[in-house]
Amino acid sequence: MLIILAVTLLALAVISPKTIAHACDNIHIIVDGVRLTFDGQQPVILNGRTLVPIRGVFEQLGFDVSWNAEAHQAILARTGYIIIITIGSDVFTTNGERHLLDVTAQIISNSTMLPIRAVLESVGYELNWDSGTRTANIVSEAAQIESQAQATPIPRYQLPHQPRPRHLLQLPRLRNIRHILLSREDELALT
Repeated sequence: MLIILAVTLLALAVISPKTIAHACDNIHIIVDGVRLTFDGQQPVILNGRTLVPIRGVFEQLGFDVSWNAEAHQAILARTGYIIIITIGSDVFTTNGERHLLDVTAQIISNSTMLPIRAVLESVGYELNWDSGTRTANIVSEAAQIESQAQATPIPRYQLPHQPRPRHLLQLPRLRNIRHILLSREDELALT
């Protein structure tokens, strides 16, 4: 019995609090209204920041994701953007411009994990976090524009005031008239 207790305590000492937290997180990622599913490592919250598997999110956003093993860098490329993220660094670049991360990118269970807000915002995306449902809602620039267009009322075009033609003003009440016909000469004929 004492041996079982010692093995259990040793196992708990080896398992870090991070590992336990990762297993308990139930985080949802939605991109333009579509909920993402992840094979393997799931999104986690670490030091108050949501980290997601880079490949699972950025490939959905149309980026090509590659890995430079020697430099420990993830390279995300899409028309107009090249993002370089280095494991263990609190700095990433978008098209050569340096940006800071709140939590460094890291490898968890063989997946490159990244706090996505700063990276997404550097390429024009918006991220909204709902702590009640633990959901990160990612909105692309195109969806932002579409949403703004739907929310903005379109002003009605109004023609300048034009007086009515006199012959329309002089029509008798039409309650008892059964048919209104226009002749070839565009004269009003009442029957």
